[in-house]
Amino acid sequence: MKPISDKLRDFTGQNIYVGMDVHHKSWKVHIYSDEFELKSFSQEPDVGQLYNYLNKSYKNANYQIAYEAGFCGFWIQRSFALKGVNCMVVNPADVPTSNKEHLRKTDNVDSRKIAKGLKNGELNCIHVPSITVELDRQLLRTREQLIADSTRCKNRIKAFLKLHGITIPDEYSNGKWSKKFIVWLQQLKFQTESGNKAMQIYLSEFVLLENQKKLVTKEVLVLSQSSQYNGSVFLLMTIPSIGLLTAMILLTELGDITRFKGVKTLSAFGLLYSTSNTPKTFGNL
Repeated sequence: MKPISDKLRDFTGQNIYVGMDVHHKSWKVHIYSDEFELKSFSQEPDVGQLYNYLNKSYKNANYQIAYEAGFCGFWIQRSFALKGVNCMVVNPADVPTSNKEHLRKTDNVDSRKIAKGLKNGELNCIHVPSITVELDRQLLRTREQLIADSTRCKNRIKAFLKLHGITIPDEYSNGKWSKKFIVWLQQLKFQTESGNKAMQIYLSEFVLLENQKKLVTKEVLVLSQSSQYNGSVFLLMTIPSIGLLTAMILLTELGDITRFKGVKTLSAFGLLYSTSNTPKTFGNL
């Protein structure tokens, strides 16, 4: 079906469906009405630019916009919501895709199938957390990332020791990186100054990560005592094996628990969470 000219129609009161394939430097946009495929174009990643274009080209229409969840998070959705425009963030796996689209995957194809799925009522919006909950969640995830970075740093140091045939004394082989163990590492001497510098850099990175982790943990403690969380944290900590950090992960990752229809959907979320790239603590419950 060939696109028709925008100037030949009056869009007052009609529905305009906008599918976007968002990237860091550009957005691919595809537009449908209830009856026709209207427009396809690329633009800068700017909410105001697209909003102004829609108002100019399809004045007084009811705009519905959708894009796939990804690196850009929810700021686009929130920006359109502030302008009174309905914008959905959808799971990429939920967007209907034909075999031809699988074989011929381009930005234009992706934006078109999102717009078409939106028009046909085939898309479901994923939960968009409040900006407060999302930022609080980031604090907990930052702590988990620091733990992962610290573990990688430890592994690099141990690999460096093995590479040069240095055995860790039995008194430090319990896996705990105590202050005495750090001092022992600092006192190691290699055959060249380059080797000594390499070890110093590894140890400096490890100490920095550990200090950052302690700082973030203190901030989480402060956050847990705020009016938004302290009551729920107290209740969760009455459950055996749930401590303060796990309670805060639950509260920030789940957000509004009423969004789950029942135990099955909550369990499905927990399973998805535990197999994703996000922190694993919740998945261990």
